[in-house]
Amino acid sequence: MQVEVQHVPPGRIFEALGCIQALVRESVEWTEGRMDADDIARLALAPQSQLWIVIDTDTGVIHGYLLTEVKRYPRKFMFQVHHCAMRPHTKALVEEQMHKTMEQFARDQGCWGVEFFGRPGWKKHAKAFGYNTQTVVYEKHFYGRH
Repeated sequence: MQVEVQHVPPGRIFEALGCIQALVRESVEWTEGRMDADDIARLALAPQSQLWIVIDTDTGVIHGYLLTEVKRYPRKFMFQVHHCAMRPHTKALVEEQMHKTMEQFARDQGCWGVEFFGRPGWKKHAKAFGYNTQTVVYEKHFYGRH
């Protein structure tokens, strides 16, 4: 299996959304009722958003997706990954390329860094204090861009 991350052009977003419905449902579950599949589709279609697919280039089978946005803060732009879902064992095949692709896209857009939401590694510690930890924000700032 040869997988790669590909940006979905705006004219093909509806087609891609049709192919990733099961993965979008997985993302919806993680939102704990904050979003549904229609909300994610609307976000994918927004002008500031980008939809990416993780595709097997040999078979055309889509194994994952990412939904991103160039976030405009008052003082700088950051590249945010809002949603990411992949079939089991796919991330290991594409992780290095995914980070390189996202970081290059962010730099090309004038972003000062990347931020994404992910499953926490310290869930057990937060639970001990009564928290139901669902998401952690990870940040990477590009040095020399201040």
